[in-house]
Amino acid sequence: MPNWAELHELALPEKASHKTVKYVAKSRKPGERCGNCLNFIPDHPNRCRTVQTPIDRPAWCLRYTSL
Repeated sequence: MPNWAELHELALPEKASHKTVKYVAKSRKPGERCGNCLNFIPDHPNRCRTVQTPIDRPAWCLRYTSL
């Protein structure tokens, strides 16, 4: 049975692609990274509420939202 995070992700509208949100593997902005973004879902694999998987903790995109 899927966990809550998986069910929540399935219920959301289509997620944005990495290209659309200018996803980069390593953030160039101090303190701004996927691992501390409000949209980050820290399970295995790491996911985002608004951007397609995979998501890495040190990465960054235009949808970054501080906690």
